[in-house]
Amino acid sequence: MTLRALLIGAQTFGLSGVHSDVQLMEQVLHGRGFEDIRTRVDDGACYHAIIESLDALARDTGPQDGVVLYYSGHGSLQDRPDAAEQARARRSPYLHYLVPTDLSDTTRGDFRGLLVEELTAAVRGLTAITPNVTVVLDCCHAGGAVRDPQTAVRSVSQDVPPDAALARADRLFATELSAPDPSVVRLTACQRHERAYEAPSLRRPGKRHGLFTEELAHLLDATREHPVPWAVLMAQVQDQVAQRMPQRPDLGGPHSARLPFSTTTTAHARQLPLLWRGHRLVVPGGAVLGLAKDDVVALTAPGEAPDEAPRAEVTAVLGADAELEPPPESPEPDVRAVLVRTHVRKHIALDGDGPLVDALRPALSRSAGLAEAGPVDRPFATVRTRDSSVVVTDRAGFAFRAPVPDDPSYLEHLLSLLEELARGERLRALPDGVGEARLDAEVEAVFERLSHGRPPQRLRSGDRLTEGDQYRVQVVNHSPYPLFLWLLDVGLSGRTALVTHDEPSGCLLQAAGRAGDVWNSGWVDIYWPQDVPYDGPRPETLTVLAADRAADLSSLATPGWLAQRGSVPACLERVAGEILTGTRDARPALADGFRYKVLRCDTEVEPRPPGDDTKDGGLGT
Repeated sequence: MTLRALLIGAQTFGLSGVHSDVQLMEQVLHGRGFEDIRTRVDDGACYHAIIESLDALARDTGPQDGVVLYYSGHGSLQDRPDAAEQARARRSPYLHYLVPTDLSDTTRGDFRGLLVEELTAAVRGLTAITPNVTVVLDCCHAGGAVRDPQTAVRSVSQDVPPDAALARADRLFATELSAPDPSVVRLTACQRHERAYEAPSLRRPGKRHGLFTEELAHLLDATREHPVPWAVLMAQVQDQVAQRMPQRPDLGGPHSARLPFSTTTTAHARQLPLLWRGHRLVVPGGAVLGLAKDDVVALTAPGEAPDEAPRAEVTAVLGADAELEPPPESPEPDVRAVLVRTHVRKHIALDGDGPLVDALRPALSRSAGLAEAGPVDRPFATVRTRDSSVVVTDRAGFAFRAPVPDDPSYLEHLLSLLEELARGERLRALPDGVGEARLDAEVEAVFERLSHGRPPQRLRSGDRLTEGDQYRVQVVNHSPYPLFLWLLDVGLSGRTALVTHDEPSGCLLQAAGRAGDVWNSGWVDIYWPQDVPYDGPRPETLTVLAADRAADLSSLATPGWLAQRGSVPACLERVAGEILTGTRDARPALADGFRYKVLRCDTEVEPRPPGDDTKDGGLGT
């Protein structure tokens, strides 16, 4: 058996961290035992060179080999001219492709983009040889974007003739990359309509990396001696990336319980290794995997359900290891830890000292959902003490609210604000349901914006709105059964609003082909709340939650969830709990649980230009 990898880096249109991504992945895969690693950058990442490299990889791969396909660069997603006709035929309405280094050489008869249909066909050719195939894509899947949070968003949608691309896609008759061969493990930097970013490295001074590549490589390296399933590793990657930018990596394929780069699966997708070190029971690398003090794990033997296993609490984090409270009897050697409850903390940085911050520190240490940021944590908010006052600022340095006096009597007010902001942050990062909570339904959300004097335009993640603009969402059900949906908005103030508050139990979306299979929100106003300082831009996240049944979700936008638990489905209790309190219960979803998926658009709102007299009104979040 040979482990082989093809690493493609197309550094185009302003990107500067792609070559570093390829070098980093090459190092990590060498450490993971890969013997045949083929890197393709510059001219080696042009369209025809990529096709030749994929063909050569297939020729050299044997039935027992493991294969990784990795791509770093730009991705593009554009509406086809015949989008409506394609949708009626149950085919993709998008022209979706990766961007080789020679895309600009496209002519009307020669398209130089790598269509996802072509990549899918290449992957299926590999899975016909070996079941051990992993695809890793660190690129934008929206309509062109740069992976650089320090510059303006740039589009890779060059003025290239689409004729040859459309003809090539029609010839292939393949499904999109979102539904490739079921045996493929797919790791993507973001969801299809979202953007991916690159930034200066946190661990390699002077280097730039894709956020996704850097976190994935770090965790693959940290778990090299004690491998954990993809589901465990990717959950931490998702959390770390989301703390830096509005970007949600995704894990696809049915084998989330697989160990990386193998066909070996664990008995439970959330299993963690256990070791005895002296008289201490530890989860090696547990801190890297997200464990923290007071988290609870079940000590499961092979074939044992986590609900029936004894519990152990994390008593300390020593270096990278999580130390557990030893159980009354020593566990057997093959026992593993399964996460049962973890406090999903959002980190707060403290800048300056004073009476209010001195009172805040011990309060944060007792909080289930908040924690003071350490040297390597990425805070979503900073509490700053200046001139006898305290203010909470966001990642860009803008104040969430007006300053308050540096007086301990304002502690409850400050904690309430931080917890409210943390709830919004958790909703911004809410992933799709997993396991039995996963909604396997084809549903599409189209976001649009309306600016003064302009016709409606498509609104994509990364776009910027202006105060006074309006947005609307159209949701289309392509599945054969009815669904329910909710529209939530985490506004520029950090508050969460249930836009569909008039139907808190969900708006009915009929099955495809029936009247009512399309839902439209109508136009929703964006305005600047009076208690938010007038500067920006500030993030605004629009979230559509689609599910297979009705449920009253009004509590997701209010702090009163704990008093209303009885109205929330058992499986959704864990979702609401994670958003509202920061506590995630990782027990398996109930068979009759709430199945859901998330469709999201991350935007920014900036103040209206001077002299614009647009009237106030609307959502005001």
